Amino acid sequence: MPPEYGAPPAGAGGYDAVEAIKYGWATFTKSPATLLVPALVVILAVGVVSFLAQLLFAGILIDDPSCSTSTGDGAFRVSCDSGSGLFTGLLVAALASAVTTFVGQILAAGLIKSSLNIVDGQPALDIGGVFSWAGKPGVIATAGLLAALSFVGTFLFYVPAIIVSFFTAFAMYFVVDKGLSGVAALKASFDFMLSKIGDTIIFFLLTIATVIVGLIACLVGIFVAIPVIVVAAAYTFRVLQNQPVAPLAP
Repeated sequence: MPPEYGAPPAGAGGYDAVEAIKYGWATFTKSPATLLVPALVVILAVGVVSFLAQLLFAGILIDDPSCSTSTGDGAFRVSCDSGSGLFTGLLVAALASAVTTFVGQILAAGLIKSSLNIVDGQPALDIGGVFSWAGKPGVIATAGLLAALSFVGTFLFYVPAIIVSFFTAFAMYFVVDKGLSGVAALKASFDFMLSKIGDTIIFFLLTIATVIVGLIACLVGIFVAIPVIVVAAAYTFRVLQNQPVAPLAP
C-alpha cells in the first residue's frame, strides 16, 4: 500500500481502478468506525426490507403446488401443477427488486455524501448526517426512477437490470454532488459511464469481485466491502472528471 494518495494526473489516463479500491481500503483502515457504523446500519436495513419484500410478494402472488390422484386402467396416477408460473415468479422478483432498490438508494445517499466529503478532504458524516439525506426530494425522486427501472429490468429476465445498474451507478452521486434532478442525474450517469467505458467497466467488475470476496468471508466481509466500494466510487467519480482527491496520510 503506498504511504500516501494524492490527485492523479489530469485525464482518464491518470485513473486506475485498482488504485480506487486501494484508496477505499486505505480510508476504511484509517478510521474503520467512521464508515463501518453507518454502512452497517444501512446494509442491515436494506437486507431486512429485501427479505420482507420477497416474503410479502411471494405470499400474495405465488400459489402453493397442488396435487390430485386418480385411478384408471388399473393404474394409480398422481398429477401435480407447479403452482405459479414463470410470469408470477418474475413479477415477485421485480417487485421485491424495486422496493429494495428504492430503500437502498435513499439510504445510500448519505453514505455517498460522506464518501465525497472524504475524497474532498472534509470530515465524514456521522450516522445522523447520513440518514438526514434520505428525506431530500431529489434523492427520493431519483430512487423512485431507479426502482422503476429495476422493476422493468428484472421482469425482463434480469439482464436489462444488470445493464441499467451499470449505466446508472453514479446517478445518486450526481444528485448528491451536483444537485441534479432525477432524470438529469440518470442522463449524467449514463453519459459519464459511456464516456469512460473502459475504466468504468473495469471498476464495475472490481466492485463485483470485492462484494463476492466479502460474501465468501462468512458474509461478515460485506460490511467492510460496501464502505470500501462507496469511497472507491467517490474517488472514481472525482478522478474521471479530472477533479482532485484529498491525499490520505500514512
